[in-house]
Amino acid sequence: MASAALMIPFSLWAEEKKPCELVFEQLRQFIQTYLGMAINDSFYSEWKEGYQHYVYVSENSSIKRPENEPYFRFFGSDVEKAREAQNELIARGFHTMLYRTAATSAAKIYSPLATYPNHCLSFIAFHEAHHIHRKSGERKAIPYSFEEAAGDVLGNYASVDFAHQFPNIVD
Repeated sequence: MASAALMIPFSLWAEEKKPCELVFEQLRQFIQTYLGMAINDSFYSEWKEGYQHYVYVSENSSIKRPENEPYFRFFGSDVEKAREAQNELIARGFHTMLYRTAATSAAKIYSPLATYPNHCLSFIAFHEAHHIHRKSGERKAIPYSFEEAAGDVLGNYASVDFAHQFPNIVD
């Protein structure tokens, strides 16, 4: 008597990874091994819902952080609290900007980020890896605007290199 084997597709019993998770796995490995940057294995592996919100504040007569005020306030996914803080700062005479983002140096996969094309994920991952790497170890502080610019340069050039090495990943 012949017996038949029952083939169950792996995806029916194992949790399938979303495409962006697979891209981030390749990026994480590339950043750690090829670039030798200090990021950990949790880099873009944890999921969070929604956009992240910051309120930036400035004097009303110049682009300058007000005395006794932080440069920005972080509200996570709570846009209502961010709006309340923004309105309070405006009432005090400051200029504000409510900034909504899908990527931060916390390097979590915020749900809107999962909709971005792979070449954007690549740029973001390299940019944020730069922030994380700069914070690790004993590195001399540089002005924040320089750090952002350096992150953008790394994001651009490393993305090009990554795309050449993994042409099937980056669209």
